[in-house]
Amino acid sequence: MLTNTINKRIVTLLKKYDIQYDSIMKYPTNGVISGWQKEYIDANLGNVAIKQGLKEEDFKPHIIPLTHDAACEEYLRLTSQLDKHHIAKLFLASLSSQRYDLRIPLGALAIAQSMPLHTFTGTENIPDYCHICGANENESDFDFSDALFLSQKIYTHGALGRGANIYELLYYIRHAATLKEEPPSQADLDIFRRILDLARSCTAKETKTDLLKKLMQLKKDKIIKDSKYELIGLLETLGFCGILQGDQQKGYIYEYINPNTAPSKSHNSDWAYPVEYWNGSVGVNEEAVSYWFPKI
Repeated sequence: MLTNTINKRIVTLLKKYDIQYDSIMKYPTNGVISGWQKEYIDANLGNVAIKQGLKEEDFKPHIIPLTHDAACEEYLRLTSQLDKHHIAKLFLASLSSQRYDLRIPLGALAIAQSMPLHTFTGTENIPDYCHICGANENESDFDFSDALFLSQKIYTHGALGRGANIYELLYYIRHAATLKEEPPSQADLDIFRRILDLARSCTAKETKTDLLKKLMQLKKDKIIKDSKYELIGLLETLGFCGILQGDQQKGYIYEYINPNTAPSKSHNSDWAYPVEYWNGSVGVNEEAVSYWFPKI
């Protein structure tokens, strides 16, 4: 039994009224969620949640502050206080349990490894969004539907997706700060080693899509239970960590790039940077594995 318990009623509700996964991961927003996403949540999940007695207090202390600068300062301060090996163990503990709330903190912590402390800085062409992190200057309209949306990503997806902004990252890190130690099981360790071995076995011409197919075979063999989209998110997290990166496109332990404006190999790609550029010739970055998972 896991140490960190969850409110199963909330998780069931979040899954039942989930926004189509593609739309969450494919279309990053500079605020928290877009208008149509908010409308869907308000009309469906929000109304049912209220009828069942759920309220904003159920999602505290994750509610974000109102300004970009306050969010950036708190995000980097909290991440500096977290033990990266504790967060990495939570990630491992999610692999056999499908506890995605334990999985999502690792990506949010990885981005903090190189994000600079900064104040809101727009550009002449795009004055409303920070050119360093892509977020707008304030999130004054953050409400219950925003909290529900981000909670869906925590409890039912376990991945940042493309273009996570400073407000989202802070939300996930506030969540991470509430989690207790969670030793991974032998099954968790075996799954992670299998994933790394599959990546190491890829030929130079094989890409992240080929690696995904190999992971889907593990699902077919009932070694892992994650869906295709959850596995994509898992590989993206390993990209953020620098474990699966491109030849020139590095993970966040090496260099920072704005998640909202990070390059992509094609305009219709759903994959996050930098695993988008990974292939078998790059292989597994063993240095990054040791950085996050020294006992693997």
